[in-house]
Amino acid sequence: MVLPFVQMKAPLDEDMFLYWRRSEPSKCEPFTTHMINCNKCVCSADGTSYCTRMVCINKDDMLDKSEEGTQTDAYTDQDDSR
Repeated sequence: MVLPFVQMKAPLDEDMFLYWRRSEPSKCEPFTTHMINCNKCVCSADGTSYCTRMVCINKDDMLDKSEEGTQTDAYTDQDDSR
C-alpha cells in the first residue's frame, strides 16, 4: 500500500528556514551590503534590503552572566575517591 505524501507548508513569512528577510521598507542603494546588529543585509537590484535572521548576542553580557553564575568550589581530582 502506498500512501501519498502531503507536505503542509507555512506561509513564507513564518518559514523558520527562511534565511533572508525584508529588513526595512525604505529603499537602499542597489548591490550594496550593510550590517544591522550582527546581521548582514544585501540590497537587491530593485532597492529592497534583505537581511539574515540571526540572534545577536552581546559577548560582554554573556561574560557578566557567566561570572555571576560561577561558584568557587574547591573541587580537585583528589576529592574524587572512586
